[in-house]
Amino acid sequence: MALSPPELLPGQGPGREAPEAPDPPEGEARRVPPTPLAYALIGLCVLAFGASARFPALHDAGVLYGPAVARGEWWRLLTTALLHGGPLHLVFNLSAVWTLGRWLERVLGTGRFALLTLVGTLGSSAAVLAANFTTPTLGISGVILAWAGFALPISDPSLRQQLRIWLLQVAALSLLPGISWAGHLGGFLAGLPVGLALRGGARRFDLVLPVVALAAAAVIAGALLIHR
Repeated sequence: MALSPPELLPGQGPGREAPEAPDPPEGEARRVPPTPLAYALIGLCVLAFGASARFPALHDAGVLYGPAVARGEWWRLLTTALLHGGPLHLVFNLSAVWTLGRWLERVLGTGRFALLTLVGTLGSSAAVLAANFTTPTLGISGVILAWAGFALPISDPSLRQQLRIWLLQVAALSLLPGISWAGHLGGFLAGLPVGLALRGGARRFDLVLPVVALAAAAVIAGALLIHR
């Protein structure tokens, strides 16, 4: 299910009403904030999909796999988000990047959206290493769940209802074989407290985000120690 968040007016942000925007001059369209990171993520995922199809070794070197991370291949904690298992997996995930990802980048700005994406990736990878250390895992869905967890407390009632329905669908799908429930849950749990923090203002967001990143790093370190 693809989410369709409402477009934001210039200056609108989470946790407050949109200001009354003056009508643009005749013939001039209202400026929409750019979303370069969302577009970059889509492009990188498509590029990685094509490259891994032609060079399977690149695919194998990028998926999240606990024993390989324990050998020092730390990049897998991040590259796993760019890899996908098939065309349907890729299309479904990128449809969410196109809708939810672009909306959040407009809300937060590219810098904070990049930090949220990084923390969501680490949170998802941390949960996978803690629960499924020896299971190869890939896909950007953990990051998307982090975005959804973040968006839940800051959304208007209409979008919040869409998110709840979508999250219930994802929870049901996560129980199917071959789908990483841990990656989904880890991403969601990384994003939710950051969204709650933003309700208290941008400063609280900036304080909570590194705390969540450190918590994810601690879970990763603990999983590696347990499986030494």
